[in-house]
Amino acid sequence: MPDTDNVSPPVSELSYFDLSKLTRLAIFKHGFTFHTADALLSASFGRYFKTEYLHGMLIAWREKGFLRQAQDTYHFPKTLRDRLQQKLNEQLPKETRFLKLAELYYHAGCALAPLVNGDDTPSLAMDRAFSPENLFEAEQYFEQSVRICRKARNTSQKKYLGRIEKVNSECQFAFNQLRRFELDPNWNLVKNIIKASRNINASISRYYDSVKQHKEKMC
Repeated sequence: MPDTDNVSPPVSELSYFDLSKLTRLAIFKHGFTFHTADALLSASFGRYFKTEYLHGMLIAWREKGFLRQAQDTYHFPKTLRDRLQQKLNEQLPKETRFLKLAELYYHAGCALAPLVNGDDTPSLAMDRAFSPENLFEAEQYFEQSVRICRKARNTSQKKYLGRIEKVNSECQFAFNQLRRFELDPNWNLVKNIIKASRNINASISRYYDSVKQHKEKMC
């Protein structure tokens, strides 16, 4: 039997319009909701992105096999997500690649923790805005953005340094906002539980993958 979790149409079947959106959404390691997708794409494309069309896009991508859906969360098949991330690197101009990636990770963090930047951009409902899992994942994206900013300082042209420093300072501000939650003595416990849970889920996923591969060889 084929591993249906990793079966998806080839990226070549995507239009440029769809590919430009999906490569950005592939930044989310643990999937995304309508609201986090809306926040990320609105920040990435500005006035060229229309929220009212997003629901239809998500349905179309799911029906074509590019997305999986579990309740209100969408996921990419792993092999497809890997290909989309590779495509993103190919799409971005070389001279601004690190800057664009740093901005993308920052926007992904803000989509999961919308209260850190104080913007009115669409994002999570208030009942999920303080989810420890979302805040923990947002923290990881802000950290990644800062790391990319360091690389960008050494590889980008001087005319982009101002924008790089702006992203870096915005990430530092976001960190300071998230540190308020770290003052809670239970916060580190929550983070450790989340890490352990994800490690367990990854181990279970690898186990099922090996079982499926074994069954496929036996068929």
